[in-house]
Amino acid sequence: MNDLGIDVIVIPFIGKQVETPWWHCYHNPALNLSKMTYSTVKELVKGRSGRRILNVFYMLLNVDKLVGDFIGRKWFKLIRKIFQTEKNINVVIAFSLPIKPLESFFRCLRSEYDVPIVYFEADMPEVLPEYNTFGYTYYHNVDLSIFDGFISNSEGVVEILKELGAVNIFTLHYAVDPNIYKPFPVRKSIDVLFLGAGIEGRRNWIEKMVFSLARW
Repeated sequence: MNDLGIDVIVIPFIGKQVETPWWHCYHNPALNLSKMTYSTVKELVKGRSGRRILNVFYMLLNVDKLVGDFIGRKWFKLIRKIFQTEKNINVVIAFSLPIKPLESFFRCLRSEYDVPIVYFEADMPEVLPEYNTFGYTYYHNVDLSIFDGFISNSEGVVEILKELGAVNIFTLHYAVDPNIYKPFPVRKSIDVLFLGAGIEGRRNWIEKMVFSLARW
């Protein structure tokens, strides 16, 4: 985006503030709480079943609502400062943020500032309740109509996103820069290589498409 002449302002949700030549970064005002609630605890709970139990625990205690509202207030205070300081902000893009916990934040943002809000989800379809590959999801009873546009990495989820209220849905497939990632003239020892995030969520498909055929 910077190469296209767009000035990018970044606020990390879990990670630390990192300045680069490609964007200007603000510090997350609720970094410790965000990291503890949505990263550290989930990393300590191993396996999909354990994370599902943690997800139920969060729902019963209304953790997302309590923590999300606190984080949202902190973020909105920072957003006001950014809008006053930076000027001429044309769009707000949320990259894979927990939607349900921050719903009140997004609604306040829509009501106070006349800028489009676009959501970018890079973990489709695994993060949807229908798949729930990660053992937790932020898409239970979520209202995606709070966003002016929705971008994901999967064409197959478009109808599901529409049912959740999403509008102006676009698909951005994963890709690489061929000027950087290109074949080398070396002898190949592998015919087909699959690179993914693990077998969870794909176990039945891999069994039917690979192992059962190999046994046959």
